[in-house]
Amino acid sequence: MIRAGTTLGALLLAALALAGPAAAAPSPTPVPSGYPATPEDYAISAREAVRVADTDPKIVAREAELDRGDAFSASVEAKPVRVWEVGYFLNGEKVNLVVVDGATGAVTQSWTGAAVDWPMARGKPGQFGHILNSAWVWAALALVFVAGLLDFRRLRKWVHLDLLVLLGFGVSEAYFNAAEIGTSVPLVYPLLAYLLARMLWIGFRGHGLDGTAGEGLRPSAPAWLLTAAIAALIVLRLTANLADSGVIDVGYAGVIGADKITHAEPLYDDSFPEDNPTGDTYGPANYFAYVPFEAALPWSGSWDDLPAAHAAAIFFDLATIAGLFALGLALARRRRSADPDPRPPPGPPLPDGRVRRRLSRWFPDREGNALGLVLVFAWVAYPFTAYATQSNSNDELIAALVVWSLVLFASPIARGALLAVAAAAKFAPLPAASPAVSSRRSPPASARPLRPAPPPSAAWPAEARGRPRSPRAAAP
Repeated sequence: MIRAGTTLGALLLAALALAGPAAAAPSPTPVPSGYPATPEDYAISAREAVRVADTDPKIVAREAELDRGDAFSASVEAKPVRVWEVGYFLNGEKVNLVVVDGATGAVTQSWTGAAVDWPMARGKPGQFGHILNSAWVWAALALVFVAGLLDFRRLRKWVHLDLLVLLGFGVSEAYFNAAEIGTSVPLVYPLLAYLLARMLWIGFRGHGLDGTAGEGLRPSAPAWLLTAAIAALIVLRLTANLADSGVIDVGYAGVIGADKITHAEPLYDDSFPEDNPTGDTYGPANYFAYVPFEAALPWSGSWDDLPAAHAAAIFFDLATIAGLFALGLALARRRRSADPDPRPPPGPPLPDGRVRRRLSRWFPDREGNALGLVLVFAWVAYPFTAYATQSNSNDELIAALVVWSLVLFASPIARGALLAVAAAAKFAPLPAASPAVSSRRSPPASARPLRPAPPPSAAWPAEARGRPRSPRAAAP
């Protein structure tokens, strides 16, 4: 009898010992919206995902900071890439996001701050730029950009500092790719302030040719070398776009809008798909610009490779390149027409014959072509213009329209129409470019003509006097 009682007591103690850890296990953070069903290819349920996410150090630290009256809850959602996204809310505000692998049950990402609601701030590999995010590729482009535009005969020029400032945005980009958004964003402001001050100085005071810091670009690189570099860089841009680039939501929105237009569906009725619900944020001109490409390469209905977006981005880029070269011709022609004592532009003597004389206007060592070459080189060598192409966004559509409005500056109707189309795609060109194109009359013949220099994504207006010292010198 005593032996039976001892055995029974031992069994009870063992049962209590086994039940202790289970009773002590904390319950998962409450999910007011409920737990969704577990997809077929997931190995863990939504409840298990929340329990795993609760063990993340950032969540543990968050719970330790809670006051008695704080309301702390969670939400859980299955994503197409086989992960559970567990969001945490403090008094109704989303403060944490934990990503749990649906197959292994391991925490793969944990975010706070801006990255909670903004996936672009999470430093995802390949999110933007793709191959351009390689330090070697970025450094090589930066070196080509500076080397091709430097005047090695006179290095102490203010405009050379401008080139370095333009490349300085790459430091912010490096922090952005590392998900250090709190460092990345503040680094941009001093650079933007510097560029604004420089453009105001150039716009109101112009460049000088007396050897001061205000003198413009006079690249040492010969025209033939710039031409070869441009050809190589364009081929590289096209290859990178076709072989290793992605389409962000901006380009995706353009394709969706074009599909709606071709099917006579309204654009602004909140009917964009769930994977791009805010795609109707742009003006109608943006979506109409994508129509030819979507008609040739129809949208499949999902966010796939989107060949129409690739084709549109490439076309917009090439249109900008052509516009910059044409702008060089237009500015040189305008400068010669304003010169009270015109001299023949540098270059080889014109060949005989009407056809050959026409063809000779396109020789790369003539003044206008040299200026156009410098503008095109600055565009194709600057890493951030390739960054826009690699993201297949609509930014280069705006660049092309603004550049061609400068090419057709002599025609108020043409420049106004192009600027209006640009503003009907995105609002930014209207306040930025309208002061430059809204003049009711042309400047007097003695006025110094506008000349461009390379800003972060296009050519900014600048002024310069005099004729370049050689056919290789073509930009301010």
